[in-house]
Amino acid sequence: MKQTFFFLLIILGFSACKSDDLTVDPADPIEPVEEVIIYYINDPHGKIHNFAKIKDIVQEDRDAGKQVALVCSGDLFSGDPTVDNYPEKGYPMIDLMNKLDFDVSVIGNHEFDYGQEVLNDRMDQSEFEWICANMDTDNAILNDPKEFITLSFGDFDITFLGLVETYGREGYLIPATHPYKVENIDFYHPQEFYKNYANLQDEEGSDMLILLSHLGYRSSNGGTFRDVELANDADFIDLIIGGHSHVTKDTLVNNIPIYQAGAYLNTLGKITIHIDSLSELSYQYETIDLNSYSLEDPEIVASIQAFEEDMSFLNEVVGYAAINHNIYGAGCLYTEALHNRTGVDFVIQNRGGIRSGIDQGEINIRDLLLVDPFNNNTIQVDISVGALKVFLENLNGSFFFHGLNPVKNEDGSFTLFDQDWNPMSDQQQITMAINDYLFAVNEDYLPDTYSLLEKTTSEYLIEYVSSLSNDIEISWCHNYID
Repeated sequence: MKQTFFFLLIILGFSACKSDDLTVDPADPIEPVEEVIIYYINDPHGKIHNFAKIKDIVQEDRDAGKQVALVCSGDLFSGDPTVDNYPEKGYPMIDLMNKLDFDVSVIGNHEFDYGQEVLNDRMDQSEFEWICANMDTDNAILNDPKEFITLSFGDFDITFLGLVETYGREGYLIPATHPYKVENIDFYHPQEFYKNYANLQDEEGSDMLILLSHLGYRSSNGGTFRDVELANDADFIDLIIGGHSHVTKDTLVNNIPIYQAGAYLNTLGKITIHIDSLSELSYQYETIDLNSYSLEDPEIVASIQAFEEDMSFLNEVVGYAAINHNIYGAGCLYTEALHNRTGVDFVIQNRGGIRSGIDQGEINIRDLLLVDPFNNNTIQVDISVGALKVFLENLNGSFFFHGLNPVKNEDGSFTLFDQDWNPMSDQQQITMAINDYLFAVNEDYLPDTYSLLEKTTSEYLIEYVSSLSNDIEISWCHNYID
């Protein structure tokens, strides 16, 4: 399904190219490129299944001699077992993007999930440019990406500026990733930093400035700075191609178009920039439903099949689900699994760490790695009940649990009960298993000493499901606090 919207800037009384950017002599009109087409994706998260369709769509315009760019608004990685568990983590995404001749991608928060050394390798393998302005890697392992890039389309130049969100941990300026994976990288708050580029278009001598954004669409609580807030604050950005929010957006804020094309490679965005003889611009926007598109490039199909065959062990069946399980059923299964396999008193898991439900029928390794895709280590801590209450009170977000029974009171405090619902005193000592991401972002409220357990959280999940003789049937998840 396609939705087409026209922004006729002349009729609306504004121009995406400011009048002082280009000077046109009416007696000597220029012969500009008549249109530029920008295809884009955002938040593919390792989903490679529709790349063959994108290649077919984009190549048709390239073969027709049209001026075409292909760009990404970040989060290439984390979300598909084939990509995330490939011997070279993330490589299938890079290889396919190279084959499709991508031009540029902004760094998203999940680009850091594999660690800086792996990201360096993927960046080195990329035949497209990586950009991100609000980060400095001078003291880190990671190589510094470019802040921006200018692409030429005939005599029409477009500068792409990249920004990543910095709201991954309260009180710290880091993206939403494992804090240990971004050690020694300095990030800058986009609300202040983007203003450093107010003169970028003039300095580059380009005809248009596009923000390739991984900030997210809009702040939900007023405490963050997203695309909408930036557009309301900016007067030099012409257009924003966004990501991070996993939504489809086609809107106009402060005369600045903001586009976002969903997530998981289900949708391809297409922006056609029309340029008239006076260098006035208008935009035509479409979203292309890739799941309904039928044509595929055979070379890309073969590449995808080869990657899937390389990772065929992911299809090994390890269990059976009697019913469909949503995110909450999968979260309860996860905490039950870690409680069983580690033998601790209490297990907790952040809601955002459970990424998929489990369908009725056979459960294979791939299914469980979709539930828990991050390959997090498992940490055990010894903690008093009193300290555990403080940790839970300061935990940012919803969580699943198993073992003990925490109850959240109206004032936000917690009361702890044991498995038999006997109240527990603050002095009692317990053992708790937690993934190392959740430990890292809450280390101010957890003991300094801990034990690194033998297996990752996903390995414990797979091991537990493999050990079950009965079908899994969690009709309602009681062990969840919002």
